[in-house]
Amino acid sequence: MGVIPFRHTEFMALLEAGNSLNQILTGRRNNERVRPAMHTRGAFEKYCAENPEWGARAKALVVANDAAARQRKGALKRNQTHCKFGHPLLGANLLVEGKTKFRRCRICMARRAAAPRPPTEDEIQRVTEALNAGQTIGQICWGKSGGKRTGERIIGHNKLKLYRQQNPEYDQFVCSVISDSSTRFQQRRRNPQPCAAFASSKKRKLYRRGHHRKGRRKICTQPARQPRGSICAPIDEAKAEQILSALREGRTLRGISGGKFRGKRVPIITTNDRFREYCAQHPEFASKALPLLEQNYKAANKRKGAPRANRTHCKRGHSLADAYIHVSPQGWTMRNCRVCHQARINRAMPLPPAKLEKVKRMLMAGKPIAEITGKWLRGKKREITVNTVQFYNARKADPELDMFVRAHIPRIRRLSGEQRWAVYRARKATAERREQANDYHAIATLVPANLPRDIRDDIVQSIFMALLEGSLRRDQVRGRIREFVASHNREANRHGVGKFGLVSLDAPIFADSSMTLKDTVQHGLW
Repeated sequence: MGVIPFRHTEFMALLEAGNSLNQILTGRRNNERVRPAMHTRGAFEKYCAENPEWGARAKALVVANDAAARQRKGALKRNQTHCKFGHPLLGANLLVEGKTKFRRCRICMARRAAAPRPPTEDEIQRVTEALNAGQTIGQICWGKSGGKRTGERIIGHNKLKLYRQQNPEYDQFVCSVISDSSTRFQQRRRNPQPCAAFASSKKRKLYRRGHHRKGRRKICTQPARQPRGSICAPIDEAKAEQILSALREGRTLRGISGGKFRGKRVPIITTNDRFREYCAQHPEFASKALPLLEQNYKAANKRKGAPRANRTHCKRGHSLADAYIHVSPQGWTMRNCRVCHQARINRAMPLPPAKLEKVKRMLMAGKPIAEITGKWLRGKKREITVNTVQFYNARKADPELDMFVRAHIPRIRRLSGEQRWAVYRARKATAERREQANDYHAIATLVPANLPRDIRDDIVQSIFMALLEGSLRRDQVRGRIREFVASHNREANRHGVGKFGLVSLDAPIFADSSMTLKDTVQHGLW
């Protein structure tokens, strides 16, 4: 049989059409066969090596098509606008999980949490049979054991947990069965037997973690684990005393339920849920345990960062006796080596090309260095293009940039000076206008308050006329008020209207009287 020629023209046409390499080689798309398979990956690599130009173009298309295929994965769910119950997957109703990026409907999640569906009798019977058969909770609820798929799951974990909370007797049954299973598992660990994975394998080149070769056979020699059933079992008086002694030793709830205390492995006593449940049912125990737990939490928080706090030298060997201590925006108290800090400040490094081009454009536009380095202006924070230390270190490292800055500094100073003087003149003019606007009220307070309002306004008007004519200065107003009042009275008498000017005959003589000036007339007016 001869060598099959590589169909490079058809292969390139499929790549240009957007097919991934796997789709071309297998002839499948979405697990459906759409065309006959073409060649193998080895033949493709060999042809690319023999034809570098064709291979470079083909591999570039392979990378682009693979990226597009990865983006198309999950497009149906990703583009879904409503859940299966019709709730919109938008805004506050949409929950996007962290790593998996799964989209959840918050309304449906709240409904399921408020009214979870109880398990059926058939499911409980199947769970009981599986537990009696020696299956674990992982095999029952997830269908997995040791991270591998072992079969179909029987019931969800939340359903089983709900049923165990509602039925304490069944919960005790599950704990006892798990405890027996864990004891048998521990005995198998203490008496190792030939590994089934090794016995069924024909190749000995692959060894899994935790299996060690002894002679001609592999034996499981992993250390025995703590029985899980004893941890999940309800707390009795002996275990409560054990918890109190652990709390007096300084262990937190994580040290009791997580098996870790001050970086070392310790025996697990109970779970977090069991501890909270026992505290709620036994107030006397809670009155002793919870204060100790709070005290241990405070001590554990103080121990956080102890390796760094007790460090005497930095990683470069400089002493931290005179370290630079500062508080970060997040509230952490931090120590920085002064020698290293000064070395970072004095380190001359050129700017990246993009920042260098932006700095040059700003200098050519007449922007001051304070604006480039983001200094505050009139109480407002400006954008930082380059910080001050980085800018001056870049000038040290790049003589061309330094000469460019020096060439533009005189023009920038001239423009900045013009801007400052413009602001100063505007502020001065505004202050003068405000002062002139306030002159009326200032002068009106100097006129005697016993005079009528219209006469006081006439006197103030006369003072303003004198100020505008230049016959009166501002500092003379207070001393010459009486002069302007007397001048107004003389002008009123000359026109025969009296000291207080023209008065209506219908006006009352006194404020609290109804008698008018007309009632006091005794002879004819004509």
